[in-house]
Amino acid sequence: DQYHKIFEANYEIFSPNALSNEYFAYVHDNRSRVRVVNLSTYEEINNILPYRYIDLISLSGAILNIVRYKDSVHLIERFDLREEVYLDNLVLLKDEVKIYIRLKMVSSAQLLVYSLCNPCEEITSPLSIWRSNGEFLAKLPRDEEPLYIETFHRILVEGEYIIFSTLPNYLTIWTSRSPTSPPKRLKIEMTENMLTVLNSLLILVYSKGFTVIDYQKATFLYKVDFKDHIDGGNSLKVFANQYYLVVTQQMEVENEKQRESKSKIRHTEEAASTSGDCEAECEKTRIELKTTLVIYDFTSCA
Repeated sequence: DQYHKIFEANYEIFSPNALSNEYFAYVHDNRSRVRVVNLSTYEEINNILPYRYIDLISLSGAILNIVRYKDSVHLIERFDLREEVYLDNLVLLKDEVKIYIRLKMVSSAQLLVYSLCNPCEEITSPLSIWRSNGEFLAKLPRDEEPLYIETFHRILVEGEYIIFSTLPNYLTIWTSRSPTSPPKRLKIEMTENMLTVLNSLLILVYSKGFTVIDYQKATFLYKVDFKDHIDGGNSLKVFANQYYLVVTQQMEVENEKQRESKSKIRHTEEAASTSGDCEAECEKTRIELKTTLVIYDFTSCA
């Protein structure tokens, strides 16, 4: 077989979950217990302590991060899944009214990044950055800089790099390789696009084409126009893996009009004065769905 199912679980409501190359984790039992499956051995890790209420979970390599709220404090409880031991906890936030605060968290094998947002999903605090071992690194923007972070949808964490937008026309790139250095900023339109990453390339897909950036060097590389392959619009979908970028679009198209003949049966009261059927011709336009798929090959960039 080309694939096989390794795990199945049933629960009543959609709950927080996280996936890495080694583990899958999800919140079970009324958001009070995390279940973890080792994707190599297919075994389940059962000795993770239950908590009263869990907000978020994430995986940083083999480290499971559990965000919970207790006594007006947001905490991250950290577990080493390889050793199956509890590590420690990090205090994220104290003395805040929980109903007005939502946490957003993303992670890679090297970094853990979180911020606060309001119920409208608008960022209301700087990004706080830790290494996966629990070492605090930085806040972005720094305290002396104005806070212009727009939305969390514009944040990516790739390895040791954090890519985020602070203004509609700027992209900011920061790396933990030099945490005290200021982040690099590129001027580029950040609205109405989709972000995806292929190796060291950041791809920004717009309705008319896409822009390629080397995010490790924080430099523009080139732009690609869809030309006649894709006609733009809001129906684009983007998929990517390590080497290929796939852009699809589905749209309605009109086929050529067809003429049809319809018979109208005369009314009985007109039978005396009119004989035969009235032939009426009408035009019909057929609407069909057309799907366009374009694949871009980036294997030479690997």
